[in-house]
Amino acid sequence: MVSRKALAVAVVAGVAAALIASAAIAYAQSYALGRGAGNGKGWPPWRQPVPPPWSNATAIARWIQWLRGMVVREFKNLIGPRIEVSEEYRSRVLGILSEDKDAAKLISEGYNVTAVKPIVKVYVAANGSVTLRASQAMVTLVKKGEGVAVALVDLEQGKVVKLVVYSKTVIEK
Repeated sequence: MVSRKALAVAVVAGVAAALIASAAIAYAQSYALGRGAGNGKGWPPWRQPVPPPWSNATAIARWIQWLRGMVVREFKNLIGPRIEVSEEYRSRVLGILSEDKDAAKLISEGYNVTAVKPIVKVYVAANGSVTLRASQAMVTLVKKGEGVAVALVDLEQGKVVKLVVYSKTVIEK
């Protein structure tokens, strides 16, 4: 029969081995996630599942993150600084916008024009010649803390075709 002392030593040794093994697994997972380990830095947030270091989930997560970054970068380049608007085009769009009674009301309420983005259409003729036309523009109006409005201005018709207002209403109870 095993003595109580030997049993106590075996239990303490088992608990110590379990703690050492769990610490080793935690460090391995932390390094597998690419976050490093030590001094509490790099540990995943609490209650967030951590894939085991032998799984392929970390490689897939990194690939998805890379792909998302590429898509966002390309999208920003498509709508961002590649199209520059002349001051004449901008003033013409803003002139049409100020003539519209609903848009003028928004401007008088404190909405500011933050962006004028032309909608460029490409026309290909039968002979293969290509023509670019910016006959419409999207104008973004913002009132800080209140909302955002987007106006579609048609330059050929000389009027605001559509005006969409997104507003934030907070009801505290």
